[in-house]
Amino acid sequence: MRRKPYQLVVNHKRIQRLMRAEGLLQPVKRRTCRTTNSVHPYPRYPNRVKDLVIDHPDQVWVSDITYIRLGSEFVYLAIVMDVFTRVIRGWELRRSLQGELAEEALRKALIGHCPQIHHSDQGVQYAATAYTDRLQHHQVLISMAAVGKAEENGYAERWLRTIKEEEIDLSDDQDFQTPMSRLAALSMMCT
Repeated sequence: MRRKPYQLVVNHKRIQRLMRAEGLLQPVKRRTCRTTNSVHPYPRYPNRVKDLVIDHPDQVWVSDITYIRLGSEFVYLAIVMDVFTRVIRGWELRRSLQGELAEEALRKALIGHCPQIHHSDQGVQYAATAYTDRLQHHQVLISMAAVGKAEENGYAERWLRTIKEEEIDLSDDQDFQTPMSRLAALSMMCT
């Protein structure tokens, strides 16, 4: 519309709205990656944080995993966050979504702190024996959101969404080291 012969000054949102109304707008299909696999043989735990009043540090920690899209690959970020202070107690960034990713974030989080309750989704990483054994060794109550209920782990989901929107998606990271160094700097500010 801005090129010859028309040379019109039109806002792109108006063009988008008109194209949508005429059925000319094709949805953009972005490649995504699932990080939660709730089909596993491990025990499930009840949601212990529903309606809980959180009033002090290390009362409830939440955990979650997200993917970060780089130029030609996905990398995965696992975090453990204190709900009351919003401090990231532990995090790990890896190229693989295997159990060690979440376990390493938890190991880092347990250095110097210990929650009363650990809350996560029902993904295999959080239900695996090695992960739950570590929590039980520290006498932590295990809590899990219901399958398909991401809002029950909203604290972690929201923090990861903010990091992706404000730090990761605004960059043109093409290699593993760039987000790794950026996340290391962010974690220094959060502790």
